[in-house]
Amino acid sequence: MKSILTVIFAVAVSFASIGQIFDHNDPIVEYDPENPPTQPPSGTPGKWVRTKRLNWNTDDFKAYFYNGMAFRLRYPENFDTSGNTKYPVVIMMTGRGERGEIYDNEINLKHAARDHENDIKAGRFNGFLLFPQSSNGFWGDGYFTAVNELVTQHMPAELPIDPDRIVIHGLSAGGQAVWNFISTYPKTIAAALPMSAASPNYYEGIPSYKHIPMWLSQGGKDRAPTPFTSRALVDEIVNVGGNIRYTVYPNAGHGVWNTHYNESDFWPYLERAHKTVPVLMTGELGLVSTSSSREVYEFVTKNEICPGDPIYAKLGLTAGFDAYEWRKDGVVIQGATSNELAINEFGVYDARFMRDGEWSSGLLEQLKSRKKGLPSLPIFK
Repeated sequence: MKSILTVIFAVAVSFASIGQIFDHNDPIVEYDPENPPTQPPSGTPGKWVRTKRLNWNTDDFKAYFYNGMAFRLRYPENFDTSGNTKYPVVIMMTGRGERGEIYDNEINLKHAARDHENDIKAGRFNGFLLFPQSSNGFWGDGYFTAVNELVTQHMPAELPIDPDRIVIHGLSAGGQAVWNFISTYPKTIAAALPMSAASPNYYEGIPSYKHIPMWLSQGGKDRAPTPFTSRALVDEIVNVGGNIRYTVYPNAGHGVWNTHYNESDFWPYLERAHKTVPVLMTGELGLVSTSSSREVYEFVTKNEICPGDPIYAKLGLTAGFDAYEWRKDGVVIQGATSNELAINEFGVYDARFMRDGEWSSGLLEQLKSRKKGLPSLPIFK
């Protein structure tokens, strides 16, 4: 058996040597401690190994390695290799309990992976699933840089990635990683879902990530973080116009992630995420749903305007892109070249930004405002 695996790995390395790294038909190679693989050169992803640890078939999650980080990548179902279909990417950051050495590359699939696999096969979502492996249970700048370079440089070079539909979620220490990642690379992420993770340490990054839709989940009986800590962070974000959803499970402790994955809006929320959709920054946090097992708070926008009331709203896109363009009723608004736009007229608005010399595709969903007593008048698109 050892000789067979060695041959398979040699074939994988030969693929990498001719420039093709990512292939949905890549074989799964088991780690052989007597014949460990050679790490690819710095700055170059390579095919990798795994140590079988889980009691379900993880073979659809292909094994790779990049700059000291092992990771697994699940390709879309019925993957279109023509390049005509652009797929979203979901990044999952694991907790401390899923740490493992670089030759493990399997325990990182302990949470979420099987549920996500089943949901993809059931047609609830279709895209790439990226599961990095932390060797010590903590995530730092080296890991964040590696993940960011994978999804913005190396994967798009070979795979049909939609750069405006990259989302991230994580649990516990992985939830902490989500906050730190969107603080460091806010231009990469279209939506963020940290679970069981909050701290005053994340206040500093709010100006960077406030234009990213966020969904934070919290156990009512959790003590690290406490509901007080999470709510304080949410309030800080809302105070500067951040659009965040906050779900509390009153009877739960720290492990809320499986409940969060089973939320009916989990996949639709990720599907709606798009980098060109401006965040509506005018509103307040409100309790929109409550039961004995679940409380949901959302950033409630003012979508009804009484006759005679002034019209005012603010839209925002992530700062830091090369250029911005806003339109009203299909006409470019002269002088509107910032990442934020103040609205004082009814109309249909959309926006786009320039990334690396290329304009984005523009806004995909409509946000409407209703004036009481009159037909619906769209002011945002």
